[in-house]
Amino acid sequence: MIRVFYAVRISNDVKEMVTAAIERSSLSGVPWRWIDPASYHLTIRFIGETDERMIAALGRAGRAAAADCSPFTVRFGSLGGFPDLARPRVLFFNVEEGGQELSGLASNVEREIEYLGFERDKRPFRSHLTLARVKRPIDERIRRGLSSVEKLPADAEQIVSRLLLMRSHLAKTGAIYEVLDEFPMGPSKITSDHE
Repeated sequence: MIRVFYAVRISNDVKEMVTAAIERSSLSGVPWRWIDPASYHLTIRFIGETDERMIAALGRAGRAAAADCSPFTVRFGSLGGFPDLARPRVLFFNVEEGGQELSGLASNVEREIEYLGFERDKRPFRSHLTLARVKRPIDERIRRGLSSVEKLPADAEQIVSRLLLMRSHLAKTGAIYEVLDEFPMGPSKITSDHE
């Protein structure tokens, strides 16, 4: 069994802007571990533990889902938290542009994997760039630090032109991600897995 999910890669420029925004904030001594920027991604659909023999079929599903979606721009904005920034369990940067297109891509993936016998995800899709998972309640000092994290600059954007099928290896230091396959977006590229 392997743990897999579909995702979108984050550009190096956006990673640098995110890192700079966190470093410029007054946050210090936080009770969580920041996710390594090298691991940043937008999750499109988490599959979870699945039989390794399903990977080829999940690849075909990903290819079909991506082929039915044109490339688009995603722009990131302000810091957010689930359920909110006062008592966050997850910290993230919001997607301020391209959310509808990401949702459409997620819907394409849902349609394709349903053909393989996977149940539709009942939770509404919400696109966000995860920065940290918060394991315990935060105090007022940390809340003030979170409010000091600047909104990302207006040019914190990137083109989304590929869907990835990724594997997650769980480790004590956090998840390690491996790209299993990638699928170009748009019908003109359906025959090519790699540029």
